[in-house]
Amino acid sequence: MKITAIIGSLRQNSIHRGIFESYKELAKEFFTLEEGVIRNIPLYNEDDGDNDIVHQLAEQIYHSDGVIFFCS
Repeated sequence: MKITAIIGSLRQNSIHRGIFESYKELAKEFFTLEEGVIRNIPLYNEDDGDNDIVHQLAEQIYHSDGVIFFCS
């Protein structure tokens, strides 16, 4: 099973990232936890049209069995 994780903080040493890394290690015998990178996702603007970065994340989520958000 493959799960996509969205980490709510962009800081490299954030608490949310630390929880994600710990959870990833604890869960590895049950499922694969992969980060869905949001660092370069632009603010929503319908006038901008298609965005490759957004499509990549959408594809990753589409091909996952679930999504977990690590945020407060």
